[in-house]
Amino acid sequence: MCTSPFPFPRKPRATPYEIFHLPPGSPPSAIKSRYYELVRVHHPDSPRARTLPPRIAHARFQAITAAYDILTGKSNSRFTSSEYAAVHRYGNSSYGHRMRHGSEWAHTGFRSRAASVEDGVSDRVIMAIGAITLAFGFAPFLYASPQSIVEERHRAARRNLTQARSEAREYGEERLREARRRVRQRQRENEYATRIKDDG
Repeated sequence: MCTSPFPFPRKPRATPYEIFHLPPGSPPSAIKSRYYELVRVHHPDSPRARTLPPRIAHARFQAITAAYDILTGKSNSRFTSSEYAAVHRYGNSSYGHRMRHGSEWAHTGFRSRAASVEDGVSDRVIMAIGAITLAFGFAPFLYASPQSIVEERHRAARRNLTQARSEAREYGEERLREARRRVRQRQRENEYATRIKDDG
């Protein structure tokens, strides 16, 4: 087995710069080129990484990727030095336990801390939108007391009754005018018939 020019640090609390074998404040171009070199050496499918147990090779590669994300600013530094130590130690830590027993955690819906950072923001946004929607949905019921609902029904009934009385009055007056007109017409017909008899 040939020795790697960039061995994975054995230090339990290695920083991203120590993983990359670069001094702090290195330019982005140096970080990027070192990332490519580290991936070639430490990728789980590379010939050098195949000599390691798969879980360790995978954990190292994840640590390199997380360190690159931190150094390039793609990720906030939520992956703390203690989590780096857990990846390196791979001993009694919960991270090591999850890596060794990943299939046991799969059914529980476990996701790593890095995945939950982005999900936490979207979850909070969804919860806020849901709360606002509920508030607007229940607001009419909170401001409308049973008394006001009864009063509104009473006002509507009063308007309907007033309108019905008005329509009945108009209809009654129209029928009365029609009846008077018929009575006058009959009286004229009777007067006319009486005159014809008297003349004839």
